[in-house]
Amino acid sequence: MGRYLEYHIMLNPFTVHINITHGEDMDGLSSQVLIRRFWREQGHPNCEFYRVKYGSMQELLEKLSERKFKNTHFVISDVNLMDKFLPALKILAGKNTSNSLDYYDHHQFSREKQGELPQKLNVSCHIGPDEKCTTLRIQEHLFPHDPQAIFLAQEANHSDLKDPGQSPENRLLGRLIAMKATANFNDPEIDKIASIIAQPDFYADPWLRSLMEDNERVCQADLQAMLNSAGTRTIRGVKIAYGWAQFASPGEVATELLRQKKGEIVIGLNPNGRGSVKSCNSDFPADKIAEMWGGGGHGDRAGFDWNLEDDNYMKFIELNLIPKLTKHFTEMQRVVEKN
Repeated sequence: MGRYLEYHIMLNPFTVHINITHGEDMDGLSSQVLIRRFWREQGHPNCEFYRVKYGSMQELLEKLSERKFKNTHFVISDVNLMDKFLPALKILAGKNTSNSLDYYDHHQFSREKQGELPQKLNVSCHIGPDEKCTTLRIQEHLFPHDPQAIFLAQEANHSDLKDPGQSPENRLLGRLIAMKATANFNDPEIDKIASIIAQPDFYADPWLRSLMEDNERVCQADLQAMLNSAGTRTIRGVKIAYGWAQFASPGEVATELLRQKKGEIVIGLNPNGRGSVKSCNSDFPADKIAEMWGGGGHGDRAGFDWNLEDDNYMKFIELNLIPKLTKHFTEMQRVVEKN
């Protein structure tokens, strides 16, 4: 695929290269690190890089579509392409444009949808099994034999999947990136982290190690306070747990609730309006729940924006979360009963 992309670029003399990636976890950030390196080594001077969360993806695509790009190469990485994104994508890389889109991901994506996209867009889809993260897929395509890229991709895979091979340093780095991005999406320290993980032996960097350790202490205290105030509800026979944390990322909150077996479906919230949902009940996939607030992700974990104007999370839980989940579970159970 490295050869494919080089050949693809050679046949299409693009003047602009734009990468859009999911910016709230290590996989999204690491995939952008590799894409940035590849374009730099290819000598492309006119490159733009964007990090998004699911709630901001639509707005970014619409803003980009107003710029009337020509001869532009778009690469979207680690963002599930929901149907609502297609109108803007048609403007950016539709069949009647001189632009092209490469889409790298490992989210659930039906073969039917993969077949439909090339009919509407100048797109090449690079999607594979869920157990292989986006960064690992990009590394295998662009830097198949590069030790530095291989190490970064493997660490991103450990972090994204939280598999048994995850080291303590990897867990701390994943937690740091998630916390920084969800607390302040434009935190300049995220750019510094990205520049460090682009280097070999990045765990040895003293600034990064200090930041990871400080962040860990804050998160542990915050998560303990969260557990003491976490709530549970049973809706249509499904146990739900929810918690709110000031500093720890919503994903960390949800993970801790799940680890403590507080519920089958767990939801973490933070004061910046971010939410994370994780599910161990296959009848109620996390991504379908997150879609109710414009989010998305995987069947077992997903993210969303719950409220950008009011950080009253109890108000959100009582007046928004519980009613919507009740309606959603009722509809899903009707479908299961019919089948």
